[in-house]
Amino acid sequence: MDPKAESKNDSMIGHMDRTLDSLDKANLPNQIREIAKYLVSGWKDCNSEDIEVKGVAGGMTNYLYSASMPSSSHGPRTVLLRIYGNKTEKLIDREREIQNISRFSSTGFGPKLYGTFCNGYVYEYYEGRPVPPKELYEGKWNSRLGTELAKWHKQPLRAGEESPGVWTTIEGWLAIVPASYGSAEKDRKLQETGGLEKLRAELALLKNICSKLNSPAVFSHNDLLGGNIIVNDKSDVIKFIDFEYAGTNYQAFDIANHFNEWAGFEADYTRYPTKEVQYEFYKTYLREWNGVEPTEKELHQLYVQVNKFALVSHFFWGTWALVQESISTIDFDFVGYAGLRFKEYFNKKEEFLSL
Repeated sequence: MDPKAESKNDSMIGHMDRTLDSLDKANLPNQIREIAKYLVSGWKDCNSEDIEVKGVAGGMTNYLYSASMPSSSHGPRTVLLRIYGNKTEKLIDREREIQNISRFSSTGFGPKLYGTFCNGYVYEYYEGRPVPPKELYEGKWNSRLGTELAKWHKQPLRAGEESPGVWTTIEGWLAIVPASYGSAEKDRKLQETGGLEKLRAELALLKNICSKLNSPAVFSHNDLLGGNIIVNDKSDVIKFIDFEYAGTNYQAFDIANHFNEWAGFEADYTRYPTKEVQYEFYKTYLREWNGVEPTEKELHQLYVQVNKFALVSHFFWGTWALVQESISTIDFDFVGYAGLRFKEYFNKKEEFLSL
């Protein structure tokens, strides 16, 4: 199919009318080279054989590859290419994702978008490394991340973005969780979460409590795990990446979700930060958020809000995983991961709701 350029979101972003099959490992590298040559400025006249393609580990929703031109003096040396996971449009608004990337690039909060193809896009590579959960737990980045996330949250909301979308998102995901996965083992794990009826009742309870906490609506990352935080040890610069779940949400949800991600995909919740460690984060966050030193009352209020929204974060990703189990081609025990998230939800429910 011939490539063509078209307008995306009222600005000219290159587009190639091509769909990549992430499972076609034999032909995928050459297809990636073709797309990179077409979309990346300065690469159009290069030799395709000079483009080095590598798989990038870490994603649980998409397939990620890097494309590099080691000898190129024109354009970027390395770019990233994201291929959407199977049927992930059920989980993610892909048009909004592209809008987010374009928006963040223009404000300096995100990578440059080079162009799109039918089931993915090509974007800027940040020099640096992701932060492993162990480093988050050790507190090395705690104060820096408080400041950086507050800067993120201070971005103005646009018209129509004023309402947090977390409740409708989870409700929509719950509605498409299958009653059965066609596997006795997977169905057993689904029932260990409490079953769909119990989960719907729990969600109604959370919505009733947490929507009344007066946490501000902000533009949230919603997926600030260590893998989405890139640090450059030479320049000391921190960047956030991957905006597919970004959107308006409660301030406390975004912070709580970050704390939950200290556990990593192995779900080691002994890493969840103590009150003292959380306060270190809140002090830098609120200092940037308000422009003055926070009071003890403000610190306590945020502590209460965040830990109650930690329960919502478990619900969000637990439900996400139940949907992923039915659609994803990624080799991962999604229903087992859902069980870990809901187990922690029930473990912490009484303690956090009593704050």
